[in-house]
Amino acid sequence: MTCPCIIQKTGRPFVVRCCKPERKTSPAPDQRYIAGRSTGATADAMSDNLAAALALYASGNLADAYAALKSALAKDPAPGPKALLVMAQCCAKLDHFTEAAGLYRQAARILPDQALTLTTLADKMERSGIEKASALEIQRLETSRRAIRSGPFDVQSWRTYRTALRQTLNIDEMRMSDQAVRDRLNRQEETYYSLDSQTAHLSWCDDETLNSRWNNGLPAPGPASRDWRKPAGETLKLAYLLADGPSDDPLRRLTLSLAARHDRAAFEVLLICNEPPGQNELDAEMTALNLKDLCEDTALTALRAADIDILIDPIGHGDGGRPDLLRHRIAPLHLAMAGHPGARTGLICDYMLANNAVLPKEDLRLHGRAICHLPETFLVSSPIQQPPSLSRQHLGLPEDRVIFAAFHPTEQISPQTADLWRDILRQTENSLLWISCGNYARNNFSAWMKRQGIAENRLIFGNPARSMEQVRWMTLADIAIDCFPYNDGFSTLAAVQAGLPVPTFSGGNFASRVTASLLQACGLEKLIVRDADAYVTLCIDLARDKSAREALKQTIRTQGARSPLFDVNRFIHHLETAYHTMAARAATGLEPQDFSVPVL
Repeated sequence: MTCPCIIQKTGRPFVVRCCKPERKTSPAPDQRYIAGRSTGATADAMSDNLAAALALYASGNLADAYAALKSALAKDPAPGPKALLVMAQCCAKLDHFTEAAGLYRQAARILPDQALTLTTLADKMERSGIEKASALEIQRLETSRRAIRSGPFDVQSWRTYRTALRQTLNIDEMRMSDQAVRDRLNRQEETYYSLDSQTAHLSWCDDETLNSRWNNGLPAPGPASRDWRKPAGETLKLAYLLADGPSDDPLRRLTLSLAARHDRAAFEVLLICNEPPGQNELDAEMTALNLKDLCEDTALTALRAADIDILIDPIGHGDGGRPDLLRHRIAPLHLAMAGHPGARTGLICDYMLANNAVLPKEDLRLHGRAICHLPETFLVSSPIQQPPSLSRQHLGLPEDRVIFAAFHPTEQISPQTADLWRDILRQTENSLLWISCGNYARNNFSAWMKRQGIAENRLIFGNPARSMEQVRWMTLADIAIDCFPYNDGFSTLAAVQAGLPVPTFSGGNFASRVTASLLQACGLEKLIVRDADAYVTLCIDLARDKSAREALKQTIRTQGARSPLFDVNRFIHHLETAYHTMAARAATGLEPQDFSVPVL
């Protein structure tokens, strides 16, 4: 029977009617701070909270309705469509457009009969969000400019200013600011490290010596060691730190995929998160330790009580990480995975999982006490199940032009990156650049390119924010171009899956060697060149030679599909071998030491 749930547009805001009851799920483990599945009591509480929120909403008290629903949804990993849609309406009326878009998309997955309508609403919310964000970006940039020019030196004002420059693609102003900061860092003025997050710092600086001095101002790490207490042969308890973000965030997807595939006879798996995973994300045999709203001391108490053997951190100082906790010893072994390629400065880190391509011997000590060298690849991706293919005509793309795809976070598009893209476009007159960024950034980037002699009609702007859509769009392009010096590893994985060549060159630090390492893992060394000039030449040659480009794309489709990059089970085997090796050393009282995992 078709659900008669409808969303009506009237003279008033959207009205939601839904006949479906709230879904109930199996009980969660009865442990403090542990978020598992919803219990019947939770569902009943959710129903009561929803009724209260609806009453607040009907009375026009949107702020309180939003707060009530926010609290209720945070406690329920499987909310029903009615709660999602009411929350989406609250968000829309309160101008929380991006949040509203996510809720409409989540509801669309539950209500397939209304998926088109809900997806259309989500698209509208995203457009409104972009427009609002653009206005806020303009205001933030102008305010921060005035602040740094009119008053004494203030770290927070400068940090806000530099963040705004990156988000709005003010290329020339960004270049001058970066050079000024580099000069100060070379003079060992340590305060200037505080002007950028580590992610922002890596986006422009590939000097590993300077990178290693970056710190976030947290106090020094806690005790360096914790005794190994588990007898040999017992099940090891792994804990993965889960990145915040939507369910299709690449790092979040990777972490969940790895955690779900471990041999349950040998490993117990716990997820550590700031937001509980949704029901569709959480494997039946996993639990999640929810640290949301816990102070540092309480969170540490909960983590240590979980009796973790090996803590795996893919984030470090990256956005959404928990360096405040990771500077303390939580488990006998702390491991760093390279979901974020920055040094773990100031954090407890016994082993860094990497390979020789991204982490040569001279840089080893910057990233951990010891290095575990994984064979083949240090990063992997579950193949994305692609929806029906698109044609260029569907998206209004010209059939007779060479399209370079650059779907990267705006903050990773450095002045160096912009210069390289400009040089490529100047020498390939039949080419277009397909880029993802917000409205204000689009205007700034278009104006900058125009000053460089690149016409605005050679730029295509789009926002394939979801990983599945990114792979789908990439199949319509001809060549993927990367960011420097901070490579976009997950975009490279998407490009390889789409069959696109991704030319690259290796830089001076971990972050600038990621794409080269991934290409080596699938036998595409011909796409790795010695320096920036050779990179531009390779991109130009590929753009001009269609037959060579098409032959290369076929090779990528063939080799990429069977490469270790997309063989998660093989990667898991290597990881589990590494974990057992580390545990065996710790059990005998040995300190962490570099070692290599044998290939399967």
